[in-house]
Amino acid sequence: MVLSAVGTVASGALSGAGGEMGRRASERLYGLLSRARADGGAGAAAGSVDGGERRPALPVTEPEQTAAALRLTELARSSPEFARDVAEFRRLPNGGDSYNAGRVYMSLGEAHLQAGDVDLARVCLDEAVQAMTEDGAGLQLADAAETRASCHRLSHRPAEERADLRTAAARYEEHGDHAGLDRVRARLAELGE
Repeated sequence: MVLSAVGTVASGALSGAGGEMGRRASERLYGLLSRARADGGAGAAAGSVDGGERRPALPVTEPEQTAAALRLTELARSSPEFARDVAEFRRLPNGGDSYNAGRVYMSLGEAHLQAGDVDLARVCLDEAVQAMTEDGAGLQLADAAETRASCHRLSHRPAEERADLRTAAARYEEHGDHAGLDRVRARLAELGE
């Protein structure tokens, strides 16, 4: 997701495409890359001087774009604030792309959960659930709610786990995902429902 955004924005900026919307997205990318560089990262090239201040170069080649995306993702995994900023970068300037922002948060939440950081995972998954709810993305909402239920289980919050599992079950049923529905119902049964 982040790699796709970095590539799209960099390509659009270099070609002059996108008008005002493209300029704003480029500025967001510049800001994120500057913060990554300030944090000691090598995810941004030396860049150009703008008003006496060195700005990172937009990543042009595929390896540069991959390195920039990896650095942004790495910093997002360590900072909920930076994670929100990276997800916001993925949104359209008018905030209309909640689905892709939700997918970014979902990926970050899963990464934190796999790394054993349940609290950071839950912060990201809260944002993913909100974005998927806003977007009306039923199956993705089910996935996000089910994953967030895992956070609640690991944090010994059975009431919250049940609530998220019920949300997931309703969306899986609504969209005909029988495997997801069976999995969630089995966990609800373990919880006495």
